[in-house]
Amino acid sequence: MSINLLGLLKDQLSGDMVSKIAGAIGESLSSTQSALGSALPSILAGAVQKASDTNGAGTLFNMLSSGNHDGGILNNLGSLLGGGSSTQNLISGGAGILSTLFGDKVSGIANLISNSSGIKSSSASSLLGLAAPIVMGMIGKAVKSQGISSASGLASLLMGQKDFLKGVLPAGLGNLMNLSSLSDVAGMAMAAGSGGLKKLMPWALLAGAGILVYSLLGRGCQQEVPKVNVRMTVDSVATKAVDAMANWFKKTLPNGVALNAPMGGIENQLVDFIEDAAKLVDKTTWFNFDRLLFETGKATLKPESQEQLNNVAEILKAYPNVELKIGGYTDNVGNAASNMKLSEARAKATMAEIVKLGVAEARMKAEGYGDQHPVASNDTEEGRAMNRRIAVRVTKK
Repeated sequence: MSINLLGLLKDQLSGDMVSKIAGAIGESLSSTQSALGSALPSILAGAVQKASDTNGAGTLFNMLSSGNHDGGILNNLGSLLGGGSSTQNLISGGAGILSTLFGDKVSGIANLISNSSGIKSSSASSLLGLAAPIVMGMIGKAVKSQGISSASGLASLLMGQKDFLKGVLPAGLGNLMNLSSLSDVAGMAMAAGSGGLKKLMPWALLAGAGILVYSLLGRGCQQEVPKVNVRMTVDSVATKAVDAMANWFKKTLPNGVALNAPMGGIENQLVDFIEDAAKLVDKTTWFNFDRLLFETGKATLKPESQEQLNNVAEILKAYPNVELKIGGYTDNVGNAASNMKLSEARAKATMAEIVKLGVAEARMKAEGYGDQHPVASNDTEEGRAMNRRIAVRVTKK
């Protein structure tokens, strides 16, 4: 599962930190909290969009390195947000980041945040300046912790943030930044991952053919229609699909099975851990399923879960010495005993399905932990969603 950078940022900027920011920009605590709720995803969305092409990803990767954005800023936020020259320097440094991400759209984004939260436009500009280095610091920390050493790796990390940004961006930002193009690319990536580029191409060709038919029919009815270069339309779709596929983890396993899954997902993480002799088995390294879905309140797996279950089963078949512990977790809503029971039922259902796919039951153990060991705050729906999960730990390799 991709690291939820937005959730981590919100956890970082809470409580006393929000009070300090409110004092620095001269706004009320509640209005500042609301503005932060728009500013953080906006800046992160800017980084995601920037990384959606090769040149932009390279620019961001160089910025992280040359600007020392390695997460160190997160350890000193209290003093940096306390006012005075330190805070002003932070805002000044953030202006350069914002310019790189948004170009001439910075003032427009500040206005959107101002309108959505009720703070002054000047305060929104200052808030963006304060938040930009913090966002970059969080990205840099993730890059460092995951050992990412290339622009393509950074792009994969950032494109994995798209789902976390849905529904939290301020109204109008999508149009201002043309964010719909990111959604299109991500959609093509999913299509390519599910059935390969061969399945995607007929749809691209059909779309082009549809344009051509529409054009011919329009001329037959003596209507003026736009001239469309069908070949360029199809080529454009195919090119986007190929670019999107670069963000997928493709691996031929030792048993000859070709694995194709999202970069950074559980498949990618499991194989990397298993094959890296330097990564030792311990009791703290867990990997979260990222495409496993259950019916609400039940331990019944949804059909959409099958692809990832198949992949994990194939990984276990390819590495016959590997054994796993499967853990089930819930949020803290409801009765603790019921949550514990549900989490264990889901963990066992996951194990049972993998057994059905041909993996010996003796190689796995399943346990429920209920609302213990949360990975995010249960105070928000986003955090609760992160805590409702199934994870695995390698116990032998």
